[in-house]
Amino acid sequence: MTQPSPVVLADPDAMRARSVAWSPDGGWLASGHDDGTVRMRAVDVEDEPAIVAKGHTGRVEMVAWSPDGQRLTSAGLDGTVRLWDAADGLYCAAVLTGHGDPVTAVAWAPGGEWPISGGEDGTVRLWDGESGAPVCALGLGSMVCSLACSGDRIAVGTTATVTVLAVDAAVGARA
Repeated sequence: MTQPSPVVLADPDAMRARSVAWSPDGGWLASGHDDGTVRMRAVDVEDEPAIVAKGHTGRVEMVAWSPDGQRLTSAGLDGTVRLWDAADGLYCAAVLTGHGDPVTAVAWAPGGEWPISGGEDGTVRLWDGESGAPVCALGLGSMVCSLACSGDRIAVGTTATVTVLAVDAAVGARA
């Protein structure tokens, strides 16, 4: 069995990539870096340079695409979530604040209406995907390490446990 040759997306100016995420259509790859940048690259276009967006003042821990591929979120050690418009480039549409500590995880509700973030402050936050306004915050008591969504549920991995939350119940517990 022969293995396919890897495609290396070289970017000599990029510092270490902490997170990578495919766009829903598979045509783009987003990455979050130690230098606080978010990079977006068309993967099927040879020698196409990455689109580089600066905004975070610290390392980017995670990136996540909206289900429609039009928006991207990034989680930063600067305690913010950035909502990026990825339809025609990579432009910061909103800076989402509310976590008291570094943000370590981001995801999107399957319908795309809510970006979701989790952080070292032990909270999971849902945001309005258009305006960036806070929708609700839930305290879990320990650092959030990862998030995953399926249907109307959010799985939250913390330093202590894995918790499954119902989105409707979370929104009903508005903070």
